[in-house]
Amino acid sequence: MKERIDFIIFGGQSNMQGQSERLSNCDVIENAYEYRYLENKLTPLCNPVGENIKIDRTPGIAHQKGDDGQKWLREHVTGGSASGHTNMVPEFCKSYHQMTGIKVVAVHAAKGSTQIDYWLPGTFGYQMIIDKTKAAIEKATSMYEIGRIFFVWLQGESDALAGIKKEEYMEKLEDMKEDLEELTEKKRGWRELVRSCLVELLVRVSRYMDSAIKEDFSFSAKEWRGTS
Repeated sequence: MKERIDFIIFGGQSNMQGQSERLSNCDVIENAYEYRYLENKLTPLCNPVGENIKIDRTPGIAHQKGDDGQKWLREHVTGGSASGHTNMVPEFCKSYHQMTGIKVVAVHAAKGSTQIDYWLPGTFGYQMIIDKTKAAIEKATSMYEIGRIFFVWLQGESDALAGIKKEEYMEKLEDMKEDLEELTEKKRGWRELVRSCLVELLVRVSRYMDSAIKEDFSFSAKEWRGTS
């Protein structure tokens, strides 16, 4: 019997990408891996996390302070930790294994300064999430029993700054959730690979600048799903 392994997709914009103020410790997280799409391999999870992948799926460059940010955004579909800084991925996966005892693969697909429209079905961003996750699952199947798939979503600041209403944002989030669930059940052969799938999208955008943030997107999972 193969050992079970779960997958956590980490999606969103700058904070999920890793545009933080510093680098936390770079210790390897035991029983956790990051899937590297460009190399098609599972590597021990540690900071810094993520890959700089261009729109044409070729290797990109890491964004550094002082770089032409708009040029970088035009050329890349996803980004790794900016300036080598950290994001939530290592500590989240560490806690996940400590609580469940199950090994985990992190699939990181994030990019700063993006609105939710960038990640909806039919876009470069959404297709990168799908292709990277599918490749990660296929890579792991020879060694592990594929367990559950989770999606952790940290995005919304750009939409709030643009004045998008909470209700409109939630509708788009629901569209993404439904399409992801459909993919895991019907498309790309995932039904045979995935024993059970939970797509859980949690959003929190703080009002850190009342003069700039026009809409507070904070809501609970219960409120969004409309379930008990």
